[in-house]
Amino acid sequence: MNAYYDLRKRVVINQPQDCCPFDKWVNSERNDCPCALHPEGFLVFLNSSEMSLNDEYFKSDPFGLKEDLDNVFQKRRIKCTIQLLNDHKHNHKGRLLDIGCGQGHLTNIIKSRFPLLDVYAIDHSISAISYANSNFKGISFSVADAFHPPFPDASFDIVVCNNLWEHVPDPINLANSIHRILKTDGVLIISTPSRYRLANIINMIKGKKGVLLNKYHITEYSVGQVIEQLNYSGFRVERIFSDPIRERKIGGRLFKTFLSALIRFFRSHHVLELTVFYSAVKRPSQK
Repeated sequence: MNAYYDLRKRVVINQPQDCCPFDKWVNSERNDCPCALHPEGFLVFLNSSEMSLNDEYFKSDPFGLKEDLDNVFQKRRIKCTIQLLNDHKHNHKGRLLDIGCGQGHLTNIIKSRFPLLDVYAIDHSISAISYANSNFKGISFSVADAFHPPFPDASFDIVVCNNLWEHVPDPINLANSIHRILKTDGVLIISTPSRYRLANIINMIKGKKGVLLNKYHITEYSVGQVIEQLNYSGFRVERIFSDPIRERKIGGRLFKTFLSALIRFFRSHHVLELTVFYSAVKRPSQK
């Protein structure tokens, strides 16, 4: 099955004959093409103005993932994503898409852990995809818009969306786009910061405002908000997961223990950790 798709004409893209040369694409000389073939061998679906506006990896990795892949945050991110993928072993021979893959470090780890998966990845940064395509093999990387993924309806078994939710202005639109390309009962795994994590709760008790984890975040959501967004977009949330991190100060550990007990007592979905991981399944369409 040819994976890429012309969303305007609703036809499969045959490579490379349906793609125009990259230089003509950049100069807007071939508006009839659905995509361009980059000299390095990957496809580009963003026009030249979109590429220049969205290339946050042009100078370097703004998130420092390459240098800090072994730090506590990244190790936990990898561990939790792999654990949720392991919950769905029946999909380990299917097709997976990583949306917002950046330079492809986590995508490559997924591929190495699940070699039978047919793995695709998209990001809006051409510099990031150029790096990923050069350094990681066995993965189909392309430059594309997460809100308009260039794939046919119901063409993926799994979609991974790692720490992208907080970067987009309209997560419901993103969820709808993912819903379109997932098969019925396909799995969506996302991670995103918890708006009311322990540090922000402590700030609020002190009369201070909660702070965003990163200057690139548009906003951050509570667990309940993410569940509502996914439910609205046709998903059934199956698991909410976060590997606990031990607080350094004894006061923080005691307060966290107290709040955790309250959360269990009220049977709340809330999570106090920095990042929350969700596993959701695409519900059958209601006709």
